[in-house]
Amino acid sequence: MGKVVYDKIDIVIPVGETNFNDFLRLRDGQCIGVKIIPISGTEYSHAINVGVEDSQGNEIISTVDFRDYTNNAGGYKAGLKPVQFDARGNITIIGQSTQAIALANFVAQLIFAIDTEPKC
Repeated sequence: MGKVVYDKIDIVIPVGETNFNDFLRLRDGQCIGVKIIPISGTEYSHAINVGVEDSQGNEIISTVDFRDYTNNAGGYKAGLKPVQFDARGNITIIGQSTQAIALANFVAQLIFAIDTEPKC
């Protein structure tokens, strides 16, 4: 593994809404892990799904509940959800709540760990 850098995007689904969609340009390299850090502090009893697509709409990371991205075991790097894809160019982050957000905005940060000097 070479030099690892982190790119991030804030995910916000306001009260009364169900969707989030935004773009992020990742630094060139190999994405080796992702993590979501919930910021709002609210417990949600329903699924809030997050997925990632490339600029052509092809799925890179399957849409799953945000809690699947939040493993905290073994420290920060060990707690990353392992993924492996070329990080080049724009990606689309999609968030979908199975119910309208009721009490407080859903706010989280999605972090991508990018190896900028991958070994061939």
